[in-house]
Amino acid sequence: MQYEPENTVLGMDLMGEGEREATLASELRGPQVRWGRAGLLLWLLLGVMAAEGCLMYYEPGAGLGAFGLILLGILLLSREWTALSRWQIGGLVLFGLSALQSVIFTSMSNVLVMGSLLLLLSGERAHGSELAPWRSWVEGMLSGVRPFAALGRGFQILATRNSERQDKGDRIAYMLSIAIPVAGLLVVFGLLLSGGNAILGNWLGNILDAVERFLYYLELPTLDRWIFWGFFGLMTLMLVCVGGATRLTAALAGTWPHLGSKSGKLRLHQWYAALIALNLLFLLSSITDVVFLWFSRELPEGVTHSRYLHTGVYALILTTLLSAFILGTLTQHTDRVRKNRVILGLSSAWMIQNIILISGVFLRLWIYIDAYGYTPKRIYVSLFLCLVLAGYASLAWAITRYRDFKWLVSVNLVLVFGYFSLIQFVDVRRIVVNLNVPLYRAGEIDFPESLHLRQIGSHQVPYLIEIIGNPQSVVDHDLAMGILTSNPRIGPTTGWQSFQSVNYKNRLLLEEFLSEMKE
Repeated sequence: MQYEPENTVLGMDLMGEGEREATLASELRGPQVRWGRAGLLLWLLLGVMAAEGCLMYYEPGAGLGAFGLILLGILLLSREWTALSRWQIGGLVLFGLSALQSVIFTSMSNVLVMGSLLLLLSGERAHGSELAPWRSWVEGMLSGVRPFAALGRGFQILATRNSERQDKGDRIAYMLSIAIPVAGLLVVFGLLLSGGNAILGNWLGNILDAVERFLYYLELPTLDRWIFWGFFGLMTLMLVCVGGATRLTAALAGTWPHLGSKSGKLRLHQWYAALIALNLLFLLSSITDVVFLWFSRELPEGVTHSRYLHTGVYALILTTLLSAFILGTLTQHTDRVRKNRVILGLSSAWMIQNIILISGVFLRLWIYIDAYGYTPKRIYVSLFLCLVLAGYASLAWAITRYRDFKWLVSVNLVLVFGYFSLIQFVDVRRIVVNLNVPLYRAGEIDFPESLHLRQIGSHQVPYLIEIIGNPQSVVDHDLAMGILTSNPRIGPTTGWQSFQSVNYKNRLLLEEFLSEMKE
């Protein structure tokens, strides 16, 4: 059973015959849900209950994969089946592998990949092979707007109807249709303003405490539970409230307009000036990198390894990404600009300097690793830099082969998604331990700091056992023993929702080591 998009809010008929105004709700068409109004409420309730049983008060683990599979089931059952496309089959296989991976060890990549696949599959479920895969993904993203658009349309219709009829029941509905959106705006802006105003933040905290006490007095669920239910209820609605293709994706699928088509000469001179100035600025930065990193490898006086790395890495990565975006816009200009030989030469020189800049980030990172060893964050930064280099390769191809900005965006979205899809299966924390143990044995790095041990989680167990077996000093031996015997962070021991096989294996390793020590 399907509902007309512009006259339904959560499956309820809100518009009289003849009321067909063009609104945001009519543009974001939906929902198309099997079993009608009751089915929509059933999926909503099922999604919230699944989140409660799998995620509430549990650390990520097997429960994350189970919740993802339940959401996938809701998505597949909430609408009629059509023939599976190759994208759907590939998405389902990768989703299953990602859900299984959460049982082995969970990472942020798990969450990102499963969430992206759910949005892609939700668009595919609604349109089948009608839309290109990337358009289906955009339609899935718009699913998050549809519930709000539908509710907003509902408030508008209630206000119109109740302004004409003034009986008591209608007046209550009329006031609610005004109060609810106003309350939502007050909550959003109240939170934003309290973040920058300590006094307002304190007042808001007192109000929230009073609400918590009131809910507790009435034996109702706590405020955080209501927020939790609302968030995952919205997530479920995002999957089931998917309608027809919007004008946004139709516009994206068409030919993107050229930049500066009516001011070619001006654009040409703007690019000349910008590229010359930026190349000179980057040349100055490259010279300092060559002097202080490539040859001397000595830092300027008063500059520590930590400051040089952290100040350099994040600022320079942002610089290279912004540079790539600016160069990417060149591909959307007219042929008079993008095929100009001077601009091609200057843009190529700027790309080369950005690659030198990325090399400087690698060297900064290596200086820090050489001094303090590996951490998961440093490994992730290195891998991300490789992703940036791949993005620059696609940018060079787009500029020299005259590909447009739309092609460039599509390729880089595939690169980013592929990166997260692969990295979720790599146990970076274990790699860090395997790299640091030989460095510690050789005396090249010191005993790991507490922050480092928290980052590697349960993998600190084999790391500390290796240190106990080959300590640099008695102090290191005693420190490692003290941490191991004082319950290191190896993951929760109760609740299948938080189970990760990596934590389980490290827990067994710890128990075996402690039992041997007692003997």
